[in-house]
Amino acid sequence: ITGEYGMPYLFVSDKLDWRVNEINDYYWKKNPMGEQMDKPMDKDDHAMDTSKYMLTNRPNISKLTVRHNPKEVGWRQWGERDLQEHRKSIRYG
Repeated sequence: ITGEYGMPYLFVSDKLDWRVNEINDYYWKKNPMGEQMDKPMDKDDHAMDTSKYMLTNRPNISKLTVRHNPKEVGWRQWGERDLQEHRKSIRYG
């Protein structure tokens, strides 16, 4: 799609035996004269249908948005006091 690395390619994992078999067994209907028609056989075609639907529409590339934390509200800031201001106390020597 992007033209990089000789694109576009569709990679299918070799661990998906059912998908590879379905792609290999995908046939087109033939008319009475034995010529292939522009209509596939309607048998074991779920993987091909999935590919067709996946490749029919290419959505726009999304932009990464960074969510900023809202300003901390007062009740969330109650915790421990900063240890830096207590370093001179007797506990720390």
